[in-house]
Amino acid sequence: MPRWILLAAMATVGALAATAGDAAASAPTAASAAEPQGKKGEPVCPYCKNDEKVLEGAALKGHGKMPFGKNNSDEIKRFLSYTNPLFIESKHFRIGSLLESYTIPESDWKAYAAEFAELRKVLPAVPAKPKVLDPWLRLHLYALRCEKRYERFLKIIQRKEEDFPDKRIFGAPYMGEGRYLGMQDKYEVFLHKDLRTFTDLLREHSGSTTKKTKREHYVERGALGVHIPMTDEVRADLDLYAHLTHNLGHLFHVGYKHYTYEPPKWLEEGFAHVFEKEVNPEYNSFDSEEAATADMYEGDDWYGAVVKVIDRGRAAPLADLVHRSSFSSFGKEDHLIIWSKVEFLMSKPDLMAKLFDSLAGRLNKEGFGDGSNLQGVQRDFFKKEAGWTFEEFDREWEKYVRKTYITKKP
Repeated sequence: MPRWILLAAMATVGALAATAGDAAASAPTAASAAEPQGKKGEPVCPYCKNDEKVLEGAALKGHGKMPFGKNNSDEIKRFLSYTNPLFIESKHFRIGSLLESYTIPESDWKAYAAEFAELRKVLPAVPAKPKVLDPWLRLHLYALRCEKRYERFLKIIQRKEEDFPDKRIFGAPYMGEGRYLGMQDKYEVFLHKDLRTFTDLLREHSGSTTKKTKREHYVERGALGVHIPMTDEVRADLDLYAHLTHNLGHLFHVGYKHYTYEPPKWLEEGFAHVFEKEVNPEYNSFDSEEAATADMYEGDDWYGAVVKVIDRGRAAPLADLVHRSSFSSFGKEDHLIIWSKVEFLMSKPDLMAKLFDSLAGRLNKEGFGDGSNLQGVQRDFFKKEAGWTFEEFDREWEKYVRKTYITKKP
């Protein structure tokens, strides 16, 4: 049965707005004062032991104080003093978590096998086949998952770590303002156990009162992040992973070569759908602006549904989609179509990478980010790189759908 969730779009936090234009069953269940304390006063993780050599081998910085949100992890702990958040910093991420223990359904055991095997290579204390994910193990598991999705995005855009310098290099091709796909600081994820901590912290950090997943842009640090509340829609761990992946798709996309303007909404949301379905084809997330409600498609067979939309003559043409300026402008059928059109582009890896590259990091004559006339940029791109007008793109996409979707199942 398909599952879905609604989320809010990006909020900007800071003095400036974006220019031009969010184990075993007996293992510990929460961090507490009763747990062993490390030399810096933080609780000791039962898997890495806060050991510097173990952390280095796992490409982790640790669980101690780190920048996060509008201040840092220690300030968040003080603000949420009625609970006990855990933190971890990896190569490209800072993650805060209030997730509680989770019993893995027997039907899902195989889905975790490769992840546990990979964790055990660097954290031997992780059980080979844990039936319960305790809070510390979930924290390490999500650090692994986030890094894997980061690697996947680098592959999609056909870039390497060294393509992104620490700071902007004037006179060289523009690659953003920092090493994290062009952002100055690491990506941030906070996984909340309920709406109480979610609304409390979000209100404190950005003033938002939404009860939906929220992405954030901390302008002064050059960091992008997302807050996700644990609600019934993401109670299952694999559903939460899919939902997080949808949001990482958005963050990576807008962060590529620095977030200074909004990318085309059809491409941003369509890519997030594709990215999400790579990890869980049955789970779907839908974006809307904070004061709006997304029109969500609740069926399970997106392949068959796309064919039906085409047969009814209701598939939105690309010439229309490139002019949509908000997530709320997409109806149920539109979500199917933008997912499918991006999925078509993903079948042509070089073209997909070039499209991302052509739309990201555009500068005006003064050297500032310039997101003007992206409709024309897309038109010129497809004509130059593929020899297609928008209408010819649609015809090639429809041929792809009719050739490949007939044999695909959800």
